[in-house]
Amino acid sequence: MKKSTKILIITLSCLLIAGGAGAFALFSGFFEQATFEKITDNELFKELPLLENESAVYNEPEDVGAGNTLLWIHNISYNDYTAYLKLLEKNGYVKFADNGEGGLEGYVYMAHYQKDDLTFTVTYYMRLYDVSINACRNAVLSDRMIFRDDYAAGNIPGAKTTLTVLELNKAGNSFVFQLKNGHYIVNDGGVAGEIFYLLDFLEEHAPGGEKPVVEAWFISHAHQDHMGVLRALLVRPELAQRISVEGLYFTSASDAANEERRGSEMMGALTALVLNSVAAMKTSDGSATPLYRMHAGERYYFSDITVDVVFEQSVLDYREWTTSNAQSTTLMYTVEGQKVYIPADTDYECQLKTLDIYDDKYFDLAIYLTPHHGGNVYDRITDHLTYKTVVDSGRAFSDSASGLLSRFEQQKHLISRSEEHLAWGEGGLIFTFPYSVGEFERLPLVDWTIYQADMDAILK
Repeated sequence: MKKSTKILIITLSCLLIAGGAGAFALFSGFFEQATFEKITDNELFKELPLLENESAVYNEPEDVGAGNTLLWIHNISYNDYTAYLKLLEKNGYVKFADNGEGGLEGYVYMAHYQKDDLTFTVTYYMRLYDVSINACRNAVLSDRMIFRDDYAAGNIPGAKTTLTVLELNKAGNSFVFQLKNGHYIVNDGGVAGEIFYLLDFLEEHAPGGEKPVVEAWFISHAHQDHMGVLRALLVRPELAQRISVEGLYFTSASDAANEERRGSEMMGALTALVLNSVAAMKTSDGSATPLYRMHAGERYYFSDITVDVVFEQSVLDYREWTTSNAQSTTLMYTVEGQKVYIPADTDYECQLKTLDIYDDKYFDLAIYLTPHHGGNVYDRITDHLTYKTVVDSGRAFSDSASGLLSRFEQQKHLISRSEEHLAWGEGGLIFTFPYSVGEFERLPLVDWTIYQADMDAILK
């Protein structure tokens, strides 16, 4: 027997004799890794290594929709977080992707780990000292979270990235980025009847008359004025054949959230429409379009831009929601070093939570597309942002002016802090990057009568 081995046995024996049960616990710790089973009987977390800290406070895991379960842990340092990631790897968990060495500019760090059929998404909120761990079986993860040097290889020489804020016949959002490779990113899309205008626009601007390729279609939340176009693709599959969609990105809420929150009663059915719409879509190679769930802290890479998931519904306890607009996922697009912020329909409590997570340095914006078509604007939020160009819906602004003086005053405050105020209710807008104030292009007003018959048929 080696001398070092004899010393170790003698030392441990002395500890057991002198320290009793405490020493035995120390001894057994060499051989047993603590798991979350010690604090919860949730099936998904039973074998996951425990994130231990003397001051840690653990919430009970909660269903956050579509088979995802979320566990919050409070009073955690960044060093605790990084040590935990190493512990996962030591226990056989393989990292699929993270959001980069610096996270989302140092505010949110996120990494996906997989083992067998389980995926664990570990997210650290630097300013909150909180960690969330999302668990899901058979999760589908987007490889757009993995940066590749060749993303820009297919770019068209001399091409520039554009953002088109499409005019809509109804209230809603329809934002289209065209990348330097000629492909698109679609954000929402509007109500069902507006699918015809959207498809015409994509086809008209696709390079060389090719079939339009949508590299990513982001749906902020399952309200008809944001995802109704997907309903149209489900009802009319021949429309889906006009485009290729490489990935659909959508985060659904739990049944409990839909049942409890005011205005959420229709969200379950609308969510099902989003999920079913995927079946009607194909990628450019003819395979089924994958559906990806967005998680806060994720960063996606495309040919020449990045997209950050700033906020999604599970960041805020659904019992704190005011309306179902709190299910909105908010995104930050960075193009040529300029930020475009799309907060969808987020309510006040969502926006306040966002301010808790990020300080004003993160919100140094080139373009701010106001939430809820210009309706959910608050001076406290406005004062937290820096922006040059602010864009809202002319319709929403008029409605606010006629019925809600306080909101109207808040929007006046919003506009007063900008260098440029525009409304998409007066016709679509095109921004070319890098963008300078005053260099937008105004599209002609749409003649909606040419789409009327098709819109009526879709909406029946």
